[in-house]
Amino acid sequence: MKALVEHRITRQHLDRRAVVYVRQSSPDQVRNYTESRRVQLGLRDRAIAMGWRSPVVIEDDLGLSAGGFTERPGFQHLLAQVAMRAVGIILCIDASRLSRNSKDWANLFELCGHFETLIADLDQVYDLSFPNDRLVLGIKGTVSELELSILRTRLKLGAESKAARGKLKFVVPPGYSHDDDGQIILDADRRVQKGVAALFDQFDRCSSVRQLGLWYRATRTPFPVRKLGKPCTTVWEVPSVDTLRKLLKHPIYAGVYTYGRSRDRVEYVDGRLVKKREVQLPPDQWRVCIYENHPAYISWERYLANQDKMAASRPRWTMEDSLGPLRDGLALLQGLLRCGHCGKRVHVAYQSQTRRDVLLRWEDRQGGRPTLYVLRLAARRQGRGGATVRGACASRTSSPLSHLAPISACILTTRPPWSANTRSTAVEACPATAGRWSRT
Repeated sequence: MKALVEHRITRQHLDRRAVVYVRQSSPDQVRNYTESRRVQLGLRDRAIAMGWRSPVVIEDDLGLSAGGFTERPGFQHLLAQVAMRAVGIILCIDASRLSRNSKDWANLFELCGHFETLIADLDQVYDLSFPNDRLVLGIKGTVSELELSILRTRLKLGAESKAARGKLKFVVPPGYSHDDDGQIILDADRRVQKGVAALFDQFDRCSSVRQLGLWYRATRTPFPVRKLGKPCTTVWEVPSVDTLRKLLKHPIYAGVYTYGRSRDRVEYVDGRLVKKREVQLPPDQWRVCIYENHPAYISWERYLANQDKMAASRPRWTMEDSLGPLRDGLALLQGLLRCGHCGKRVHVAYQSQTRRDVLLRWEDRQGGRPTLYVLRLAARRQGRGGATVRGACASRTSSPLSHLAPISACILTTRPPWSANTRSTAVEACPATAGRWSRT
């Protein structure tokens, strides 16, 4: 073996640098499994014994997975050095340290074969210009990739089997904790329980999650926020809108134990695979759903009603099922009107005191400050062939809309639910607008 190693290492390799590639797959391994890093750093002494004077150690990828979805700056730097003919040998304890996906393996094999770079592990030295060495190292790379897939499959099946019995533990949100048997119970702190219950009561008075967040910010009402760590701690602070949205979407508050509410989606971005997590799947697609598993703060029907409210008020709405949140302003029908040309929603924008010859001035009798507003349509103009053209479909100031006053009065005096009779009454009240009304 020693003669074989000496035969493969030439003066050309010794004139270049030796690189020791060190990697651990997760931050937890970096913190708690320091022996693996020590063994990998020991390869530097082996490179010196082979004839290299000052081996270079690359540790930029500590805590990063080599499964193919994480960008590894250390590995990319290594490939660049190989392409520059600056590396004579790459040392690693086994093939899985370099990569666990076939794409990185193929790229590394091609560069090392063309630019005469050796690869060494604890067993031997490989020259990828030799077909046999390329075959042996390729088999090791395939086995390392398959090993990762098998481990993931076993862990996933074990988690699903445990979750189906409601025994899989996870970090519970504020208002809950685990007992000694792993069962989900209410938090022992009554103040935390009241804070969580007040969250849902206040959301019933708001039309969107953003308004709920503004209420917490305006009143400076603290809320128990769970901080992840070892151990997890509860901090009383003003919650953010994102925190409130996550809590309102969690079915645990309805007494439901769930698993698999989201799934990963893989996309190809800028020449590499990127794994993205979809926020939430419909309840009928959850892998595990156990009703009445633990004490609840709200009923399941109330939970579904909250989801419908958030879906109706989210900014990225669909034209068919979303009305949008209630907003302040002088416009009576903001959020309800749609363009008769493209069907998009009419947006209302209030501007400062400019363009006085175009905009209508509204006198604020209470504050005495003039308020100007203009109506804008959010639709994009359609060009030839259905192409989207920059700019709004149309835009109108408030001045030409004074003829809509009879229609507004008709709507104010008509109680919901509105029907076709409401439209007929409005047209009779203002015949001049019948054509415009029909188009919307």
